[in-house]
Order: sequence, then structure tokens, then C-alpha cells
Amino acid sequence: MGRKMNFEKIVIDITSETLGVEKNQINLDSDFYEDLNAEKLEVIDIVLKAARDCQVELSQETVQEEINNIRTVKNLIDWLQFNSDEI
Repeated sequence: MGRKMNFEKIVIDITSETLGVEKNQINLDSDFYEDLNAEKLEVIDIVLKAARDCQVELSQETVQEEINNIRTVKNLIDWLQFNSDEI
């Protein structure tokens, strides 16, 4: 399609908005739980919003299965990129 999605920007924007953290405080290595003090439901919300904005289709079951593997911003970006290629 010739359109390159900026997964990093999308995830950082959503994380900042959802958690009320300044964007400059968020980097690829940021751990949602330890560095950003997120609760599990907040991380699920971030995953769902990021998937929507990145046009990645997923079910609630998929989120529940994958949520324990998504601890850092980079984990989420990698997961989105991998799943977007599957569409």
C-alpha cells in the first residue's frame, strides 16, 4: 500500500494519553508496570487502542493470551508489527 505506519509513535501517544505520562518519559525499554506504574487493565486498554489504531484485528481471547508477554513498549510495538503483517 506504500503507507508505513509509525507503530512507535502510535504506542507512545496512546500510552501517554492513557497513563497520563509525558511522552518524553516513555521509551522503547519502558516497562508498563515497573517504569510507568500501569495496572493490568490499563495495559489491556493500551493494547486494544494501539491494535485499533494500527488496524490489527484481535479478539479478547488473544489479548488475554498475549498480555503477559507484553511488558515493555518495544514488546507491544513488535507484537503489533508482527500481527499487522498477518492481515
